[in-house]
Amino acid sequence: MHPYAIIQAQGGDIIFGDYNIIEENVKIVNQKRLDASGNPVRRAMRIGNYNMFEVGTSLDSSDVGDLNEFGIKSTIMRGCTIGINCKINPYVTLGSTSQRVKLESNSVVVSNGFIRIDSEPLLDTKKQGMKEMSAALAALLPKNN
Repeated sequence: MHPYAIIQAQGGDIIFGDYNIIEENVKIVNQKRLDASGNPVRRAMRIGNYNMFEVGTSLDSSDVGDLNEFGIKSTIMRGCTIGINCKINPYVTLGSTSQRVKLESNSVVVSNGFIRIDSEPLLDTKKQGMKEMSAALAALLPKNN
């Protein structure tokens, strides 16, 4: 996790898997929720393994699978579900205050509202790259803080 990243577990735990990279100014929030009677409801937010959250990404109370890439200043609105091996391009917003998106595995969100499916994912190569990057950052970041 890079400096200046914000993780807020207001409405329940945030459970992270292994080899996630969270760059600077990323904001991951699990917001408070209320039931129909107005009572607070706690719900865990899950983030899988091998995910890359690039600079300025915002993730609000959404569940994330494995091997996903969130481009610079991308925004995932409240209540979305991200499958496995998805890529959200920079500056893209997924979901809205009234729409919760369930993103199918291997999806690439090219621009707001335009999604394509990657038919040939290279999952093992991606995992190895994330492990190598995690190891390099683990060694480098403490020296620069």
